[in-house]
Amino acid sequence: MKISVLTIIWGLFFFLLILLPYAFGRNEQLIFLVFVIFIILDFFFIILYYFLCCKLLQIGIHYDGKFYEFVPWNGTVNWEVTTWGYWFMTADNGKYVVIITF
Repeated sequence: MKISVLTIIWGLFFFLLILLPYAFGRNEQLIFLVFVIFIILDFFFIILYYFLCCKLLQIGIHYDGKFYEFVPWNGTVNWEVTTWGYWFMTADNGKYVVIITF
């Protein structure tokens, strides 16, 4: 079973919502402020998680005075990265194909 970072964040969120009235003596303004701050941070972490884990990969090659760009929005980019240091990346921008292994 795999527990994601978002699952842990949401678990902490609900835990804090239960404890806030007891910790702050039912101060509604402070509870609301903490709630809003947590929601903003939660959206930040969702966006960060999405871009780091799902979308963000660029392969750029400078060769002979030219820059060759391989990104998801102008072609296909795939990768496989393992824990012990094996990297396999492929990209196709419609004109060129690149394969990188470490």
